Amino acid sequence: MKRRSTAIFTFAISSMICSMTMGQSMPVAEPPASSQVAPDTSGTTSTVATPAVTPATAPATTGATTANAPAPATAPAAPSAQEVEHGNIGAEPTPAGRFAFSTQAGAHRLFVRAGVDVIAQYALRITDTPAGPDWFHRFDLGRAHAALAVSWGPARARLVLEAVRSASEGALLGVAGDSLLFRVREGFAAWRPFSWLEAQAGVVPTLTIPTLEVAWASRAIAPASLESTGLASPADLGVTVRAALPRSLGTLAIGAFNGEGYALRELNRGKNLEFAMDLRPFATLGLPELALVASFVLGSSGTGRARSDRLTVGAQFDRPRYGGGAMTTVAWGVADSSERTSVLAEAFARVEPVQRWLLSARVTYWNRNLALADDSLWTVLFGTGVRLADPLSAWVAVSRSIAGPSTLSALPGSAAWEIRAVTRAVF
Repeated sequence: MKRRSTAIFTFAISSMICSMTMGQSMPVAEPPASSQVAPDTSGTTSTVATPAVTPATAPATTGATTANAPAPATAPAAPSAQEVEHGNIGAEPTPAGRFAFSTQAGAHRLFVRAGVDVIAQYALRITDTPAGPDWFHRFDLGRAHAALAVSWGPARARLVLEAVRSASEGALLGVAGDSLLFRVREGFAAWRPFSWLEAQAGVVPTLTIPTLEVAWASRAIAPASLESTGLASPADLGVTVRAALPRSLGTLAIGAFNGEGYALRELNRGKNLEFAMDLRPFATLGLPELALVASFVLGSSGTGRARSDRLTVGAQFDRPRYGGGAMTTVAWGVADSSERTSVLAEAFARVEPVQRWLLSARVTYWNRNLALADDSLWTVLFGTGVRLADPLSAWVAVSRSIAGPSTLSALPGSAAWEIRAVTRAVF
């Protein structure tokens, strides 16, 4: 028995040695063709066998690219100026692959996009006074926005910070003198259950001004007239729902807001309702650039819940190298006065006659109070610029404002010439 056990033990040891020797000399088998390399969050890669999936049935899984994880094969396109400006940063690009298993850390990739919009200018203003022309000049920061957008599948969020002087308009002292501080211009969460429907909640863009600025596309030299006159705000706290019409015929939108604008807190129990439409009636005939726009705001403002209703109608045409339009706004209730009615009308055009040379012009008429025939302000604006690079442009703008007697009494210095040198960078 002892001799038999010794023989068995000797045979086992010999077999192990042979196996080790053969294992060192045998080549390592390549992974099967159906295997794929699965990235993980540690920055290493591991080979995981998965069933082969044809392109027609492969799930379009979204997710995020971290600093250590491999980047997708196709990088998202850089956001355009209009995307930064009108809330479209973070539109999810088509994913360029998928992870091995959905339970792996980082399997749901989060698409993160950042944007910056800076407008700097030098302005010389020559004001008409009873004693003769008076002048003043300064360097200024017309806009400084930092935007961050995140998307995952049907969900996305967007945050825009805006530089602003700490002192209120007309005041000399604010925080640390009158320092430039950042405040929230936009900050919302959005859900898109269908490709044609999206809901937003938070500090959201309002519905009228962003639509008008698409065709104007000259924010470097002036904002939309509705914004510069204070008759409407480009953003507010609230919720919006937008629906795209079939066959690219336009969009319909509805929003509910506090009504005081994004720079003020709510001051009354009333809420503003805004209805807007951007119709493209000739989209099916090969002319989607022609739009008919209309909006109506039913609202209130101030602690006294003063009437603040707005009706805007217009038409505009927008192509990459030229565009134009005209619009009219009737405002019932202005500056916390329910009895005041104001009318704003404008016509504008822009063209790029040769590549990188930009021309823009706008004429604006604003009757601040229809009860006073001379409470009016005419403004003519002309600008020419050069696109130094796709995200960078330089402009020279000249404007002339002519004010009626009642307007001059209420807004001293509103009749003036202004010459500006402007540069804008949008990333």
